[in-house]
Amino acid sequence: MSSQGPMDVIYILSNGRSGSTLLDLLLGAHPRLWTLGEAHMLPWEVRWGGKCGCGVPHQVCDFWKPLLPVLPLEEQEVPVELFRGDTPNGGGKVLRWSHLSSFARGQASGRWAQAARRYGEANQRYFELVLQAARQHKGEQVSALVDASKDPYRLLWLESSGLFNIKVVHLYKDPRAFVFSMTKSMLPRAAGKVARFTGRWMFENSLFSVMGKRTFGARMYHLRYERLASDPEGTLADLGGFLGLPMPVGLSQSFRTADTHGVSGNKSRWESSSVRLDQKWKSKLPRHYISAVGAAAWPLRQVLDKINGHPR
Repeated sequence: MSSQGPMDVIYILSNGRSGSTLLDLLLGAHPRLWTLGEAHMLPWEVRWGGKCGCGVPHQVCDFWKPLLPVLPLEEQEVPVELFRGDTPNGGGKVLRWSHLSSFARGQASGRWAQAARRYGEANQRYFELVLQAARQHKGEQVSALVDASKDPYRLLWLESSGLFNIKVVHLYKDPRAFVFSMTKSMLPRAAGKVARFTGRWMFENSLFSVMGKRTFGARMYHLRYERLASDPEGTLADLGGFLGLPMPVGLSQSFRTADTHGVSGNKSRWESSSVRLDQKWKSKLPRHYISAVGAAAWPLRQVLDKINGHPR
């Protein structure tokens, strides 16, 4: 990845609870990469006392403490947390009607174009300061940042700003596994929620597919979680070829020992477990839900599985 021109960023794009934290940690353990975790969650995490990837609040973390006073996190017009915070325009919405025409064009358009540029500028300052600190912390060999924010609207605006050289890893999970992750506390009587999250998987991954076709092309790599969890070393080697970053052998065994200061993510960020394939849905999701979700999502799943492991 180039060290000149726009800043190099690897963006993890996915539904929630689809393995993005695992992929984020694996990439962050690479000697030339520094992961921010869910970068746009930092203002919210600081406000509400969230923990850094190292296990302590960001305000007392050795990495984040000196950065927080100088990061451009509180700009009100286009804040970093615009798409994922407790701001008037935030909240992590799945469907944003006013942005859908931008997806069709492949970039922020109309009244959003100028705002996307300002958003990109704020994030550029944020990322530059983090990259400087990362090189002091990890070494001058750090050449790119990993942003595991997952949100497609954020990605569209960052790309539209023209300030970043972005490569995208579209991570997706078997729709039945995703639906189980989102509804397991409500089972077995969760028909409405099962339908809702099946629709969410289909809608979000359709948006991600459109972004691949319209905007990123060969800069988007499609990766199925089950492949990563079943064969982490082989998958990482293939992914490294896409990123132009050879992966160290044994990274999937050693990644838990890496120094990490990623933002947010699920509780697995602070666990010590190894890479393992979680398929509890096969025994715990009622059979009629398995059949219904599988049938509804089958066409899109077939499209994604066909290009799994390849840029679009």
